[in-house]
Amino acid sequence: MYPSRFRYEAPRSLDEAISTLRDGGDYAKVLAGGQSLVPMMKLRFASPDLIVDINNVPGLDYHRAEPDGTLRIGALCRHADLERSGLLKTTQPTMASAAPLIADPIVRNRGTLVGSLCHADPQGDWASVVLALAPPISTNTSPCTINPITPNSNVATISGTGFFLNLFHAHANASLMSNACPCGGG
Repeated sequence: MYPSRFRYEAPRSLDEAISTLRDGGDYAKVLAGGQSLVPMMKLRFASPDLIVDINNVPGLDYHRAEPDGTLRIGALCRHADLERSGLLKTTQPTMASAAPLIADPIVRNRGTLVGSLCHADPQGDWASVVLALAPPISTNTSPCTINPITPNSNVATISGTGFFLNLFHAHANASLMSNACPCGGG
């Protein structure tokens, strides 16, 4: 099956991406790796009017330890980046053990942890790890954010166990910004 028609935008800055997503409202979806979104669109589980491709937005491909010990993973951090990460091995050994088992090498090179979580993709594998570790997930209560750690009054934190509502259905009105994991927790 083919996806329904949609408009495609590829912003080059975070401000432009957020503005485009705001304009699209509830009918916009973010494209990072596409390994969850594209199959959902082909099956018509998702039929967005607007796709906002964030791959040209700099600064979203990080994974880093914060001063408080939290591991923060950005919206464009690929599964393969986590698989090869020395930081993940020292801060989150459970996630590091799971990383090379996520999907297959092709998916690991394109897919993102944030995308997998955002779409509550049961084939994405990361949801099981997040449910086991139950880390807090940083979200924005408006459907327009991909903003990685910028002061924002709409930022909320949801426990990993409360984020997933059902297959392909994450917490209502939440767009994932980054995944935050307390270091040493797994």
